[in-house]
Amino acid sequence: MRSECIYLLQELTGKNYVVFTRRGNSSISNVLESLKNIGKNLLLIQDQGGWMTYEKYAKEHDINCMMLKTRYGLVDPIQLENYHDAVLLINSMPAYSFSEDMNSIEIHAKENNIFIVNDASGSIGTPNAKIGDVIIGSFGKWKPINVGEGGFIATDNEKLYSELSGKIAYTPTSSFLKELETKLKNLNKRLDFLKEKRQDLLKDLENENFDVIFPDSEGLNIIVRFGDDKEKKRIISFCETNNVEYTECPRYIRVNDNAISIEIKRLDN
Repeated sequence: MRSECIYLLQELTGKNYVVFTRRGNSSISNVLESLKNIGKNLLLIQDQGGWMTYEKYAKEHDINCMMLKTRYGLVDPIQLENYHDAVLLINSMPAYSFSEDMNSIEIHAKENNIFIVNDASGSIGTPNAKIGDVIIGSFGKWKPINVGEGGFIATDNEKLYSELSGKIAYTPTSSFLKELETKLKNLNKRLDFLKEKRQDLLKDLENENFDVIFPDSEGLNIIVRFGDDKEKKRIISFCETNNVEYTECPRYIRVNDNAISIEIKRLDN
């Protein structure tokens, strides 16, 4: 089971080496610690649409952290020209709602010797999940691969892999690996289900003239802006009518605007 899970993750990330972690947060912390040890002292993160522990772990490992100004989490690759020898920790599907232009980001990162750590917790199963020097992800609750626990680190960097595999004292249980293998093999089916549900809801939202952020971008959730309490209540009513959960914004891990995030990724297929 373990070897099959590793093979499937290699296919999904395009990387040769895979390390299992106890949680997605462990993946973030361990990678940042290892990068600090090789002299990386500047971390770039999104000003919204990222994850709540990015900045926290940067501080814990004494790494300077700078937020890039974004359009609802989408990074302008040109911004990377202003930084050199940094680490870019990027959620390649910010807010689980939009898709970064990872190809352009990778080009500009390489030109400026920027090391990419791609949080592919949301983008796993898409081409974006294969771009970066290190790919990390979570198998937690409400994720595309929703085992309920665990995470991973994937890379082609043999030296980094050796260090990480040597210091991460985590051995997945057979029951975890069995469930993970099933979830990995069924990922495409789950993504198809979520995308179909998203398209159906987008059509209904468009028909009712809601203000959807980047409706044409590939994602899982849908984020709808509101201008006043009346509009906010109308969006919430829409969610309740369609039996889908939601979370209110502004919120760093979604968007820094008055909006409702329709949490399609929480649905079970």
